[in-house]
This record gives sequence, C-alpha cells and structure tokens, in this order.
Amino acid sequence: MKTSTIILIVLFVLRFLDEVANQNRDVYFVTVNEAIEWVRNPKTSVEIVSVGFPPWEDENRTPNCPNGVECRWSIPAPEK
Repeated sequence: MKTSTIILIVLFVLRFLDEVANQNRDVYFVTVNEAIEWVRNPKTSVEIVSVGFPPWEDENRTPNCPNGVECRWSIPAPEK
C-alpha cells in the first residue's frame, strides 16, 4: 500500500474520531480489555465522570482527552 494511501486512511479515521467525540459527550474510546471490564461492572457516564472507573484510570496511560470533554487526536509527521 502506498504511503499516501495510508496517510489518507489515517486522516479519515482521525476525522471520524474527532466528529464522534465532538458530537457525543458521553462516548469513550477504550481498549478491548477496558470494554470487557465495563461489561463486567457497568457504570453510567454520570458515574464515570463523578467517581471515575478504575479500569480506565491507568497511571501509565497517556491521556488523549486530558480534560475529559474535548479530544484532540494527532499523528506524527511522515518521515522524509
């Protein structure tokens, strides 16, 4: 696959994620393991915001949404 095609796909996915995050304040992007933990111990979005959800609060995780409301996605510039 060409580099330009990969870049376009990545940009499309990032734009989609931005739109979903900006139009839906109670949408969370999580890993498969985090989703399984939520299925085992479901919480409402109000509970998650007010008291948190430990499986989603990994100290070593770099937050994509540091303020928990508005997300900004970035990708590294392609190497030349």
